[in-house]
Parts: sequence; C-alpha cells; structure tokens
Amino acid sequence: MNPADQDKTPVPARSKVGAYLQAARQSLSTGGGPHEAAGYLCEALLEAGVPALIVLTAFFYSPQLSDYRIGKLAALHLMAGLLGGLWLVRAGIQGRLLLERVPLYRPLLAYLGLSLVSLALAFNKIQGAEVLLTQAWLLLLCLLAMHHFRDPAAAYSTLWTIAMSGLVVALLGLLQYHGLHLIPLPTIYGNLPVSTLGNPNFVAHYLELLIPLILALLAVRRRPWEQTLLWVALILTMAHLLVAASRAGWLALAVGLTFWFWPRLAFTRRRLHQLLVGALAALLLSAPLGLVLDSAPSGDGQTLNRSLSQLAQSTWDRALSSFDLGNISVAQRLIIWGDTIALISAHPLLGVGPGNFELFLPAYRSPERHQAWKQLMGDLTNVAYEAENEYLEFAAEGGLLGLAAMLWLLGTVVWSGWNCLRHQDQPEIRALTRGCLAGLIATLVHCAFSFNLQGPASAALFWLLGGLVVALNRGKSPGQAIALATRGRRSAVLVAGALLVLAGGYWSLCIAAGDYYYSKGHQHQVEHQPNRATLAYAQAISWRNWDFRYHHSLGLARLEANRPAEAEGPLRQSLALHPNNAPTLRLLGQALWRQEKNTDQAVSFLQRAVALDPLNPQSYLWLARALQQKQDHAGAIGAWEGAIALQPQDAETLMSLGIEYGTAGQRSKARECLEEALRLAPQHPAIVGNLGAVYLLEGRFDQAEILLRQAMSLAPAELSWQRNLALLLAGQQRLQEALQLAEPLLRAYPRDQQLQRLIQNLHQRLQKEKP
Repeated sequence: MNPADQDKTPVPARSKVGAYLQAARQSLSTGGGPHEAAGYLCEALLEAGVPALIVLTAFFYSPQLSDYRIGKLAALHLMAGLLGGLWLVRAGIQGRLLLERVPLYRPLLAYLGLSLVSLALAFNKIQGAEVLLTQAWLLLLCLLAMHHFRDPAAAYSTLWTIAMSGLVVALLGLLQYHGLHLIPLPTIYGNLPVSTLGNPNFVAHYLELLIPLILALLAVRRRPWEQTLLWVALILTMAHLLVAASRAGWLALAVGLTFWFWPRLAFTRRRLHQLLVGALAALLLSAPLGLVLDSAPSGDGQTLNRSLSQLAQSTWDRALSSFDLGNISVAQRLIIWGDTIALISAHPLLGVGPGNFELFLPAYRSPERHQAWKQLMGDLTNVAYEAENEYLEFAAEGGLLGLAAMLWLLGTVVWSGWNCLRHQDQPEIRALTRGCLAGLIATLVHCAFSFNLQGPASAALFWLLGGLVVALNRGKSPGQAIALATRGRRSAVLVAGALLVLAGGYWSLCIAAGDYYYSKGHQHQVEHQPNRATLAYAQAISWRNWDFRYHHSLGLARLEANRPAEAEGPLRQSLALHPNNAPTLRLLGQALWRQEKNTDQAVSFLQRAVALDPLNPQSYLWLARALQQKQDHAGAIGAWEGAIALQPQDAETLMSLGIEYGTAGQRSKARECLEEALRLAPQHPAIVGNLGAVYLLEGRFDQAEILLRQAMSLAPAELSWQRNLALLLAGQQRLQEALQLAEPLLRAYPRDQQLQRLIQNLHQRLQKEKP
C-alpha cells in the first residue's frame, strides 16, 4: 500500500511529503532496494514540487529583469520540466506508466498536432517553438495534477498552499496601494497595487481564480485557525481585486461567484427569514458604524468613512466607464480586435503560427484604426503585443482549426468538472470541485477581454485547477497502467524524463540569462554608455538569438555610437525575425543612408516603415533624406510633405521642404516654406540663411543682404552665408566688401574653384577701376 494513502483524513502537506521520505528510508533499511526508495523520493518531490511551482510563478520577481513575467516564465520552464521528468522517472522505476481514463487526451493531442503543423509554416519558428513549449508545460502540469493528486489529502494541502500564497500576494498589493513598498518597484508604478504580479490586470487574472477557491476551502476546513486565516485571505484578496480596478476582473469574478453561490440562491421561507434578519441588523448597525468610521483616521488626512466613500465612487465610475466607447482601455481593445480579425481573415485555416501574432499584427491595421490609435496614444508605442482576447489570439496563431481544438480542450476540462460535480456525493469534494470550476469559469470569461492563459502565474494556476477537478473526483481509483515490462522500455522512459529535465532547465536558463543581459544593455543605453550596452546586448543574443528585440537594441546602440556599418547586421537580423517592425525598418534605412550605400534598399525599407506606421513623422523624414540622396527630388518632396502633414508647426521640416523645392527649381514654393519656417523660428540660422539665398536667386537683394548678415551673426562658423553675401555684393559692384568676405573663405575652402574664379574676377575688376 502507498504509505501516504493509509489515512483518508486530510493532513498537512508536510505529512504527505514526510510519509514518502520516511517510506524511502524504510525501504533502504529493510532491503527494499534503491529503486523502490528512488520511487518514493520522486513521489515526495512531485508532492512538494507542484505547489512550489505555483508559489514561484506567483512570487518570483527580480529588478534585474526587464519584465515581471520573465522570471516567472523561466521558473515555469524549470519546474515544469523537472516535474515532468520526475513523473517519467518514477514510471520507469515502477515499471508502469499510469494514465487516467479521461476524455482530455483527444482534444489535447488535436490541439498540439495542429499547433505543430502551424509552427512548421510559421515565420519565426524558434519564437513559436518557445511559446508552444510553454503551452506544453502548462498542459503537462494539468496532466500531473490529474494523475498525482487523486488522493484528497494531497489536493487539500496543495490548495491550502495556493490560498496562503494568495493571502501574501494580496497583502503586498494592499500595502503598495497605501504607499508601503516591501518590494522595490520602478518609480513608474507609483502606488499601483501590482504586488509581485506586475500589472493590475495580472492581479485580476490571479485573484479571480483564487477567491472561489478560498470560499471552497472555507466550506471544508473546520479548524478555528484555518477558518481565521481563510477569512483574512478572502477579505484581503477581495479588497486587492477591488483596488486593482480591473473591470473585466470584476465581471469575471461576478460570474464565477454566481456559479459558486447558485445552489444557495434557491428561494425558501427560511432563506427569506435570514435575509430579512440580516437587512434589519445592517440597518441597526449602520448608524453606530458610521460614527466609528467618521472618527477613525485613514492615514491620509481623511477619515476612514471619507476614504471608503471615495473608493466606492471611483469604483462605480470605473464600472460605468466599461460602457464608454471613448474610454482609452475600451477603445484600444476595439482597435486591436479589428486588427486581429483582419489578420484572421488573411490566415483563416492554420493562422500565422504560435508566438507569431505580434510579428504580423502591424501589417493589418487600417488607416482609420491608425488614426484612432494615434488620437488615443499620441506619440506612445504603436505596437500591440497581445490581442486582448485569448480566443481571437488562438484563432490568429492557430487558425480557426486551432481555435476549435483549444475550445474543445477547454470545454472538456469544464465539462469533466461539471459532470463530476453532478455525480459526486461527498460534500467536501463537491465544495472543492465547485470552487475550482468557479475559478475556471471566471478565467474563461475574462479571456474575452485579456490574455489570462499567457501569464505564467494565472495560466499555471488555471491548468493546475483543471487537473485537480478531475483528480479530486477520481479519488484513489487506479487509472489505466501501461506496462514497461522490458528493460528497453524502462530505459526509454527514464531517458525521456532526463530530456524533459534538461530541456526545461536549458530553456529556463536561456530566458533568464538573455533577459538579464538585455536589461543591463538597456540600463547602459539610458546611462549613455554605448560600448557597454553593445557588449550586454551581444551577450543577450548569445543566449536567446531568436528574439528580434535583442538584435534591434544592439543595432540601435551601435547606431547611437555612430557606427552605422556595424549596426546594419543586427538590424537586418532583427528584420529577419520580425518582418513588420517599423522601428527596425526606420533604423536600417537610417544606417544605410549614413553609409551612403544601397540607397535603393534604404528607400525600400523606409517606404515599408511608412506603410506600417503611416502616422509617424520620423518614417517620412528618413525616407525624404534617402530619396534626396538618390537624387529623386520629386519623391523627396512628397516625403517631406508627408512629414509636414503630421507636424505642420515643425520649422526644421518646413525648412527641409523649402530647400528641396529650391533644388527642384520651384523657387516660389521654396520661398513660401522658408518664410513660414522663419515665422515659426525667427532666430534659426539655417532658416534665415536659406531664405536669404532664395531671395538672392530671386533678385531681392536688399532683403537677401539683411537675412544673410543676420545668419552670419547667428552662426559665425557657417561660411556658406558669407559666400552668398560675397556673391550678392559682387553683383552690386561693392567689390572691396565682396573681396573682404571671399578671401577668408578661400582659406577655408582652398579647392573651391568657384571661389577662386570669384576672387580672381574681383581682383581684375578692382584693377580696372584704379586710375
């Protein structure tokens, strides 16, 4: 008999792990052999490892990494690979692989098979493989929970660990909300209650799974200290979700709680009596409670009553803003959903491949949505990395077939739990099953507005609860055992287990080390240390060379260090990984322009950047310079005009357009642009001098002289104004003044033949004027 299964009474987790460890020691001392002891040790590690994974994905955070999710993602790869490896190693030792008889395998295999086909056709296959591997680890976690936690005692202890982790997460978040930061956060977060999760939406993703689970544990845990801790956890998590201000999170939790409380909502005479008594008690207590709240300080110079009233009002206003289509969050989602639907329409069957959503989405934004996004975001990023709707993103990456397979899988998980709930007689198991199902349903509702199944903390908890729903209702009944009778089969399973451990560890190391160096590179770049930034980015690429961001940042650092030739290679590699990245296209066009080579390619890249990001003036500016270098003045004029349309009050852009008009021989338009530029920037020496040059060409000598002398006073080091003024003075027969300006210029430009001829002409004319 399994030593941990002798007592059906729920016991703390340490007793289960301790039972396996004690069995391992007894096996060694009684001659059971190292194989049997190793099997018990694997059981103990699995028992402790699953809750450890949930704790790590909830709490792991390092300021040395660029994003909250990176450390959690690395922890997920490490722990899931380790746990999957232990599961197979245990099977190899025991000589049998136990599989539950559940309807989950067919949709799971269908989804993974379709994803592999989609991955084979994807643009960035390695990035897609990383995303698909993450999904595979999560599904493996579901299978581990399904097979390992059939004993209710093990499930209880795991759920207890999860609930207490939620208590700590909520406590940290509420302290942050009140200005007490136990975890160092970047200043941009202010007092946002992000806890260890990184974003108020991620907080909602996590807590909407947790709160129904805490309610379920309250129904089955009877010890006073357990009830006390669970009530504290429930109050803190509810308060944390409230101040996180996630409207979709509130909606999702409301749906989940409705499912949880539905059997208790039946109308009975006793229930009506309880309701009336509760309402009367609340009415009687409201007056003294109001006095207490009015006299209690809240710590911010206001009474507690005033602070709670403000929180209630802001919560109500936040909820009502869900129906405001002009609200920035609502409007953003509508734009992104429109882009995503256009992407799905272009790739309906198998999608663009796992992890390739962000690579293709920019190409499917219409001009109208570009304009709407610009009005919302201003000069902030024009890139969306997620669809803000999990179902749309599954359809975009896996096509409609992939979406159907994922819906089949998710539906099977929920239906299996519901089916078990209908036939379960034990009240404790029913309560836990209903609590897990309520959390799963809440998440599936929130998935229509966010990306719950991509965040490591919420996704790991979701799939763990999905597996526990099945495991709890299977009890200790044995599943179907696949015999590993031969040494070859056992060895194959043991090798597969070792490979899982190595794969998880290697990918985890690549993710963590790559992001560490990437974050260091960004820090050096902010501190204007381009050489250190370059070295750090190169190290990041050595760990994770399939991430287009790393190559882009290396190219940018080299470009900022004025090394365009060295920047070209990483920028081309970034473009090879992400073909629709407008910032990379701009930088690559700029690098080629600076090298004065491959002008046609530079123009092509910059035209693509304009098409992808048509409301960014920098794309037009660099395109105009590239076309200018190509001697395509008509094209350059069109590009400058595009930039002016986006920033009509930019004096330097107006000046550049005026110069281009002048080069193309359109002097009147050149004069108009330069005069407008002068109105905007009357002390800009280049604008003053170029307008003076145009006046000179038009024969408006008095105005030209005034402006050219003004330009000389504003920028004495710029000698071109002196040249133009010398030409003007020579034309007006003011030969001596012209000669005094021209001769210093010849010393600066000794090979300038035009200057040489001018000075020679001036000397000859002066000689003729002598008596």
